[in-house]
Amino acid sequence: DRFMESIINEGSSHEQYLFPWKRLGSAFFWYSPDYSEFVELSLSRAFITDWDLQKASGRTVEEQLASPMEELNIREIKPKMRIRNDELVPTKFGKKERSKRRNVVKNDEYGIDNVKFETYWHEYGTYYIYRTWLDLLGSEISEDKRKEEMERVEAMPMDPLLSRDDVMSSLSTLSMCEYSWTNEDWEKHVSEVEKRVRRLFHLAKAKTAKKRCASFIHTIAGLGFVSDLEKDISNDGDEDKYESISKKPDEDLFYDVAYEFFDPHLSQKDAARLLPSEKDDREEAHNLPSEVTHTSSISFHFDPFRDRHLIGTEGINVYPWDKKMKKYWFQRKRLFSRFDEGCLLDREGWYSVTPERIAEHIADRMVTTKGSLIIDAFAGIGGNSIQFALKGARVIAIDMDPVRLKCARENARVYGVEDKIDFILADFFSVAAGWKEGGGSRRKVDAVFLSPPWGGPEYLTNEIFDIRKMTPDGVKIFEASHAISPNIAYFLPRNTKVEQLTSLCKSGKVEIEQASLNKKIKVITAYYGNLAS
Repeated sequence: DRFMESIINEGSSHEQYLFPWKRLGSAFFWYSPDYSEFVELSLSRAFITDWDLQKASGRTVEEQLASPMEELNIREIKPKMRIRNDELVPTKFGKKERSKRRNVVKNDEYGIDNVKFETYWHEYGTYYIYRTWLDLLGSEISEDKRKEEMERVEAMPMDPLLSRDDVMSSLSTLSMCEYSWTNEDWEKHVSEVEKRVRRLFHLAKAKTAKKRCASFIHTIAGLGFVSDLEKDISNDGDEDKYESISKKPDEDLFYDVAYEFFDPHLSQKDAARLLPSEKDDREEAHNLPSEVTHTSSISFHFDPFRDRHLIGTEGINVYPWDKKMKKYWFQRKRLFSRFDEGCLLDREGWYSVTPERIAEHIADRMVTTKGSLIIDAFAGIGGNSIQFALKGARVIAIDMDPVRLKCARENARVYGVEDKIDFILADFFSVAAGWKEGGGSRRKVDAVFLSPPWGGPEYLTNEIFDIRKMTPDGVKIFEASHAISPNIAYFLPRNTKVEQLTSLCKSGKVEIEQASLNKKIKVITAYYGNLAS
């Protein structure tokens, strides 16, 4: 009831964000057969554009040629199927001819999901009790009496939920040597039959739940979301798999799901998915060797002579050996719109900073009131921290790399928000532990933003991104953040497993939002707590 009420009351685009935003669907996940532990999931997409910043950056010859096609949104048009003229002429007039194929609508009132075992057993258990009793001990009574009893049993109501043949096959392993015509054996028999039928009943329920889960995964795949549960959720008739659904050690596996999608064809209409072989700017960052800098040799004050290699406008000259730098040079104002005013980027920053418009949208979602305290746990060169501050938040920017923190501070100065950001050179886990120990003496954190490194070279070769394989472990990062605030935004690759993001909070809300930048799904952000729409 709660799920359906939320679907009816919520519109598909009720929030007023800076960029167009749409809710794709909603779902409830249950993690146990008793339906006591659940997560409320919302799937959404933000439609972000930065064509103006792309133009301001200048373009390569290839980009200049492709630009008019992209901006006009010209797509390959499939030829329409021709219809023969004779098919346009009606064959009969008057009463409409009935179709030979009929749509069969199943009545869910009698579905197994809506029936408790106790009710089922009261209605249909008698048949299995008497039928197995006759099979085991029927030879000890006269043929006429046995035939009479069998007719009476077969006249009992037909089981609409379980196959009689399957149930009787399972009960056929009962041994007749264990029974005799005594009241004590009769009670033992009734108990054993009920135990076995109960198992089959819940097994059938688990199968039905798995079918719904498989349907859900298939649907979200069409919207550009990724799951790794297809091999676990299969309708192959393996009873051991279905029976162990609630015992599986994989914490990501959910038991059942109820869902509603507002526009299942949205991915085909509004956004083109990237192929696995395509690489976006952010993803390539983590395949490059990081620059190692000793703290003792670093000054946090920017020196235009000593730090010339960090000046953004010098990037194309500083890294002439980097063949890919030219590509990112022609996207420089997509990273920082005020790039030419003195922004600093180390080599990794060119590839890993969040594009400004995406960072702007995330800030629009996270900073709901001026003066909010936001922790940017992996600040890098400050792209997200700057947008939080511009939105009116007080920001704590944390990073372990002194060079990147120097860049972040100078970039904040360029945007005029240096005084709104506290830059901390530290390990986030140490900060989180200290914050937790501080308890009530610490100021309340309104939200935590997580944009950790996404991993090593094998990241791009994997079709599915596993947050547990990040360094540090993505689950531990979330747990450390949750100790500071339940309101978390987790910025991750677009191929991150949906089930991992939902299982991070086994009770509560999570929203997984795709960022569609210029009609291409680039990344996802998982919002938890009050940040989830």
